Amino acid sequence: MAMNATEDWYLCPYNADGRFGPSIDRHCRGGFDFTLTFEQSILSIAPSALLLLFAPLRLYWLSGSNLKTNASFSAACSSKLLASAALAGLQVALLVIWVRNPQAQTVASIPAAVLSLVDALAICLLSYMEHTRSIRPSTLLGVFFLASLVLDIPQSRTLFLMGDITPLAAVFTAVMALKVILLVLEGRSKIQELRHPYHQFPPESTGNVWMRLAFWWLNPMFFKGFARLLSVEDLWSMDEKLATFNLREQMHACWSRRVHSESPYALVMASVSCMRWALLSVVWPRLAMIGFKYAQPFLISSVISFVEAPSSKQPRSHALGLIAAAFLVYLGIALTTVAYKRQMYRMISMTRGALVSLIYTQTLKMRDGSYDESAALTLMSTDVDRIVVGLQNFHEVWARIVEIAIGMWLLAEHLGPVAVVPIGLISICTLANSQLSKLITGRQKVWNAAVQKRIAVISSMLGSMKSMKIMGMTQMVYNSVQEHRLKEIQLAMGYRWLSLWTNTIASVPVIFAPVLMFVVFVAQASARGDRLTTNQAFTSLSIISLVTQPASLLMYSINETAAMKGCFDRLQKFLRAPPASDTRNILCGPKTIDSSAETSLDQTSDQRLEEQVYVIRGEKGPESYPHPTGRGIEVDQAIIRPAPSVDPVLTQLSMNCPAGSLTMVVGPVGCGKSTLLRAVLGEVPCDKGVISVSSTDIALCSQSPWLPNGTVKDVICGFCDEGEIDESWFQAVIHACALEDDLARLPEAEKTVIGSRGVTLSGGQKQRVALARAVYARCKIVLLDDVLSALDQKTEAIVVKRLFGAQGLLRQLQATILLVTHSTDRIIVLTREGTVKKTLTSQDIQDSEISQVTLEDDGAPGLEDVPGASSRPRPKIKAPNAGDSDLTRKTGDMTLYTYYFQSFGWLRTFGFLACAAVFTFATAFQQIWLEWWADVHGQFIGKYMSVYVVLAVGALLFRCLTFWWCLIWMSPISSANLHEILLRVTVK
Repeated sequence: MAMNATEDWYLCPYNADGRFGPSIDRHCRGGFDFTLTFEQSILSIAPSALLLLFAPLRLYWLSGSNLKTNASFSAACSSKLLASAALAGLQVALLVIWVRNPQAQTVASIPAAVLSLVDALAICLLSYMEHTRSIRPSTLLGVFFLASLVLDIPQSRTLFLMGDITPLAAVFTAVMALKVILLVLEGRSKIQELRHPYHQFPPESTGNVWMRLAFWWLNPMFFKGFARLLSVEDLWSMDEKLATFNLREQMHACWSRRVHSESPYALVMASVSCMRWALLSVVWPRLAMIGFKYAQPFLISSVISFVEAPSSKQPRSHALGLIAAAFLVYLGIALTTVAYKRQMYRMISMTRGALVSLIYTQTLKMRDGSYDESAALTLMSTDVDRIVVGLQNFHEVWARIVEIAIGMWLLAEHLGPVAVVPIGLISICTLANSQLSKLITGRQKVWNAAVQKRIAVISSMLGSMKSMKIMGMTQMVYNSVQEHRLKEIQLAMGYRWLSLWTNTIASVPVIFAPVLMFVVFVAQASARGDRLTTNQAFTSLSIISLVTQPASLLMYSINETAAMKGCFDRLQKFLRAPPASDTRNILCGPKTIDSSAETSLDQTSDQRLEEQVYVIRGEKGPESYPHPTGRGIEVDQAIIRPAPSVDPVLTQLSMNCPAGSLTMVVGPVGCGKSTLLRAVLGEVPCDKGVISVSSTDIALCSQSPWLPNGTVKDVICGFCDEGEIDESWFQAVIHACALEDDLARLPEAEKTVIGSRGVTLSGGQKQRVALARAVYARCKIVLLDDVLSALDQKTEAIVVKRLFGAQGLLRQLQATILLVTHSTDRIIVLTREGTVKKTLTSQDIQDSEISQVTLEDDGAPGLEDVPGASSRPRPKIKAPNAGDSDLTRKTGDMTLYTYYFQSFGWLRTFGFLACAAVFTFATAFQQIWLEWWADVHGQFIGKYMSVYVVLAVGALLFRCLTFWWCLIWMSPISSANLHEILLRVTVK
């Protein structure tokens, strides 16, 4: 073997390895090798230089990070340093051997060896810093070691084939072996060595680059899901970079710099600025993906030429080389595609989180009533979803342009002037699609506006289900909602028709470019007397597809990006809505509540709780009454309107709620009681007059409480960690709001999930949960809007005593309480001890023109436990058996597909499948027909070309028909039917 290698070496021309190549002379080393100069300059110097370029940047970044591991020199870290030092030693030996063998040197030998030595020294420092200051194995070192190993294989083979420098080849191979060891060491997870809280990070954050590329870190979750049903607790925490808190801060900073810009692209530019690094992280794998993709035509051409060659010209080394090349090309396509998709969807998730948090923050800043509540919901769902679809194609725009440019060059090199034909067709279709895309933004806005109106109606319906059914308005509301759905579908037809035509035009280059190209090519070849060969046919077809496919996807991407612009416009308009201005004055007075201090339930307050009753008739309010203990809420000559476009409902209103007092405001429906609370809260400004409050620390309990989807405990305590909950205070609040018996009836007590808007709770339970949330917050001012209206008499008496009585929680907190109600059937007046002094009816108040009632301690008997409202334990309601649901989750439910197809109708379903089948046949059979044509060496031009054209026309026709069947006929019918079924189940 060595002899053959030596003979091949002597057959090499003088200085054959001194040329750049890249291929060696065909008489040297079997004619299947690179020159040593090429291997050392491109395959060695290039990766070494890239490492030295990025290593200082990475070291600078790591130097600013804190230590992540428990020990600076653990066993794992020491093994990495020893291996790195050994690598440096071998690189020194390799440099010495190169210097002592000048006859084997090339111009790149010494520079390559020196750079490799510098690399080894940099690796020693970088390995230590990465191990101690990064939570995951080094991506830079992992990629470098694997890439350099693959690129070193040709040089190692060349050194062994050269024969007379065996020591050099042996040391070089030892260097490769050490790189394998370092690749393994650097790829090991160090989760066991990480400090708190880094050791709790998810596997995606602590795994190496190859685990992330192969999604290997998901395997434990898959195994666990295979063994049993997964729950939320089984899921890992989210990557820190995807956390909404960080994204919200970054996006808010970027948007605040452009919020006053007049540019229609202000929000787009703010998003790009915020996500710039996430956007750039997608570029590199996409460029690598383009490189591997466009290596395919050369690979295909080489394989076909090799297969068509005689056996004598098919050396085994060439076959192995083609196999290795195919393996590298398609492995590269797979890895770069995974990396590209992963980074793209991370960028999309970050953008979604940033935009949704920005919308949510804006809703908290806006004046109440400025926008319909469905606007934010539609923007967060429909508009953000459309932006997400556009972002999936955002990077495809520039990438497809690059691919088209490369494909055109390859096409011109391979086909010559004939390449003008497909290029011209692509240009015409792109121009036509760009004109249609200008209309997409406007039609997308119209569609989303219709969705917003429908969601507003549905939201209103869901919030008033009981009232709707009691009043017998179910059918009317049902018809109204379904009409909104049908109108929405009708308004969406403009967008659907545009999508049909743009997608059809985008398909024209893919289908007709090969046809036109082969027509011209065959005509040209016939004139020269040439014949069509299999190599020419399929290589040309491969190159054409590398031009037409990107062109088609580019047109589609442009359309989706244009639709995304319309959604950004809607978001930008919402985010530029003027924020609410707080016109309230903050009173300076004694501190009444220390919300951070522990509240003793056994402590009896010496301060007297002053009770007042105000009657609002919609005209002039009651006069102000001073209180000796401090100022809580003051309203002076206020004129208040609930919305900017309506007349004032409160005029010349003056009132005073002393600090620590209980003030009840009663009056008929529509007199402005809720508007008064909103004004005190700061949500509604005064047209005239002044509202003053002692604190902006205010708890509000509205008559239609907002209850998020969570457990009872989470709703009351604010979705905080279990360790942050004051358990004794929570139990006291539950007792005061008479929720103990109710929780005992729930399947999991306070851990029961109440559903969206508290759908699993009764009206009275909803009000008491919201009241408990307000009390638990221990705010200085408590605003209660008709919170007792849904309670029965006995429960109401219990709640009133435990909250407003002598030992009531709100009395102990010395909170300023403003309670409004339209229920004037009776008003229970309590004494200082919490006993009933008198009961006032609505007629009593109206007849006596009472504006204030001051209650004194008259020693009246206490309000004891109300009969029938005992707190004896009641049997718990068992949760429904989840066995059926679990079985469905394990085995799946194929009937869902049947149910979905039934929404179209079976005739439409079969028609769609038939159109798609014909299109697929016509597209696939074109290649088979072309192969048959190549087998007869391009003869019978009329026969084969006419069938080829008919197949292309049929493919385009049925492509268009498939789009029409799906977008214009099937989808609207299905969406209307499914919406009607869901609506019927909801309301009936």
